[in-house]
Amino acid sequence: MPEDIAVFLDFQNVHLTGHSLYGGGCEPYRCVPDPARLADLIAARRRRPSTAATVCVYRGRPDPNHQPVPTAANDAQASQWERDSRVQVFRRGGARTSARTA
Repeated sequence: MPEDIAVFLDFQNVHLTGHSLYGGGCEPYRCVPDPARLADLIAARRRRPSTAATVCVYRGRPDPNHQPVPTAANDAQASQWERDSRVQVFRRGGARTSARTA
């Protein structure tokens, strides 16, 4: 029986490190990692059979008063990721009413 694991991601570090290693010259915000897929990859590469049961993503959020376009993109990404019931996004920064904003 597979072991359930939780994966915790500091999104900015994951994103920038991944981009520097695999970005292939594209703009950093055109190649954004999918937290659930990354968690599944980590689980698959463990020595023991494992399943990524929980994925916690810690990420900043632009100030919507000063950066409305990046804020909208950030909100859309978080919404898309949270469609996977395993993913929880915890964000700091700009105003948001979600209970998951820290």
